[in-house]
Amino acid sequence: LAPDALTGLHSLVELRVENNQLNKVPSQAHSAVKQIQILSLSHNKLETLDENDFVSVSNISNLQLSNNMLAKVPEKALRPFTNLTQLDLSGNPLVHIPDWSFRNSTTLSSLRLSNAKLSVIDPAAFHGLKGVHSIDVTNNNLTWLPGDLLKYDRAFPFYLYADQGNPWYCDCQMKPFSQAVNVPGQSVITNIHCSGPEKFKG
Repeated sequence: LAPDALTGLHSLVELRVENNQLNKVPSQAHSAVKQIQILSLSHNKLETLDENDFVSVSNISNLQLSNNMLAKVPEKALRPFTNLTQLDLSGNPLVHIPDWSFRNSTTLSSLRLSNAKLSVIDPAAFHGLKGVHSIDVTNNNLTWLPGDLLKYDRAFPFYLYADQGNPWYCDCQMKPFSQAVNVPGQSVITNIHCSGPEKFKG
């Protein structure tokens, strides 16, 4: 995308640069459309994001980065956003969500992490998401979730969509999480189908 490709588009509120071969965020180009509210860079070849990639469009409310090649949550790149409410990271080769991965994303209401390769979510992974309404981790490689995952300060309960497409292993390691979701005030999809042990299968 040429640096001057978007010059003069002062009324543009939604920009979709999808299904291309981008391996770098066209930050020079979108600096001309600071007013946009929705930015989609889905279905590209992005492997990493720089901490300055979105500085010029920090007022975005909806950022779609699905189906790229991001192996880590781009925590530093998300720091400039002040009004981000929707973030889609689905379809990326994410394996691990470390503690405090979204520490600066306090305005998020919707987070999509589905259809990735997630096998580990740390206990404090979602800390900082004080206003989140829903988190989607369906269709991953998750076998268990830590019991403390939902124990943090937030404005209200949220839905954790985790029921479909994960090979849950419902043994003693999963028990603390199962107990936590039954605490009043938690709004969690609990219709989990166990892949094992054999006596809990189905």
